[in-house]
Amino acid sequence: MQPIYYRKIDISLQNGRVERVLTYLLWKYKMRSLALFTFFLSALLPFSVFAQTHYAIVVDAGSTGSRAYTYSYEDTDKAPSIKVLNKGSKVLPGLATFAHNKRQVVAYIKPIIDDALRAVPEKDRFRGVPLYIYSTAGMRLISKHDQRVINAKLQSYFTFHYADLRRGGVIAKTISGTDEGVYAWISANYNHGSLFSDTSNTVGIVEVGGASTQVAYATDHTGTDIADFTLNAKPYHVFAHSFLSTGQTVTGQHISDLESCNPVTITPEDISTFDFDACRATIREYLAPFNMHSIMGDLPEDMHFYGLSGIYYTFKGFHVDMHNQGFAQLENEARAQCSDWQTFHANHAEEVGEAYVESLCYQSAYDSVLFDAQHYGISSNDNNFDVVSTINNQKVDWTMGVILLEAAGS
Repeated sequence: MQPIYYRKIDISLQNGRVERVLTYLLWKYKMRSLALFTFFLSALLPFSVFAQTHYAIVVDAGSTGSRAYTYSYEDTDKAPSIKVLNKGSKVLPGLATFAHNKRQVVAYIKPIIDDALRAVPEKDRFRGVPLYIYSTAGMRLISKHDQRVINAKLQSYFTFHYADLRRGGVIAKTISGTDEGVYAWISANYNHGSLFSDTSNTVGIVEVGGASTQVAYATDHTGTDIADFTLNAKPYHVFAHSFLSTGQTVTGQHISDLESCNPVTITPEDISTFDFDACRATIREYLAPFNMHSIMGDLPEDMHFYGLSGIYYTFKGFHVDMHNQGFAQLENEARAQCSDWQTFHANHAEEVGEAYVESLCYQSAYDSVLFDAQHYGISSNDNNFDVVSTINNQKVDWTMGVILLEAAGS
């Protein structure tokens, strides 16, 4: 796909309507030379006099499930206008779980792509709708062979059976942790208003996923884990690193048998066995071999960072405001509430969901470790850190970064 800002665009609003009508009128009134000129004009113009809307579908094939997003965007010589037309339902489990049942992978993901495609106006599908099926850390944990087979099956099926998608182009692949971090960084800064402007005050992100965590921020430094790309002819130099197997789900799986991290287990005295300090110590022991702080160093002190995805739902579940209360209040709430499982369940199950309420106490200890000085090093600098799901009332999702970079960048 060519960049938004340099794409050669038909002069028509819809399937050549404008130039056909104009050519017909000129021909009718004997201005045939000008009519022929008008007919070929659209092929020669470098830019359209009319904005043309394009559509694309991005599937976030995560470690715990997959969700399809339908986006629209317009050709423009200014900052792109991107809209989310459809955020589909999440289907479970994760794509990687089909490593030993690959024949079912198409049946698993087809319904959400059908739903996403229905969000594109039928009259506009003839131009082609790009489809990106991008898998993240869950797929990175399985063998390269299994990744290739699953991605090949998906790309082949949707290319062969869907003409609209075939015209737009189908890409099914496992993205790197660096790519995932960059996509999230682009999305956050687009919503923040830091892209496509003269200011250099971008924000950093730390994304807490199920199987991995990512950090990304703009930097002048050189070295490894640096992504260079251009948006609207403006170059960006971003540090992005992903720590595979440090996500909250995978970490929880490694310590799932420990009673100290499980609020459901009850002692004979009807007291939960959850122990915040013991759970945190176990998590710290698990994360230690990843050498997170030594790999990425100190984060820039003068830059604002946003915590995304998993950490947001932990703070939301305990009704703690990160900006005004911080990690200390999260710890206080976890200590006070998680010792009484029956009350905790009654207070939180309906809000966070039965499937997630049991892990909320563990997640409070996990987040307090993940962001301490030995890891991401943010908890001691709360004023420069917010936990969010939206920025400027727009949902932050790395899939929007795919549209901006794949369609508008280089």
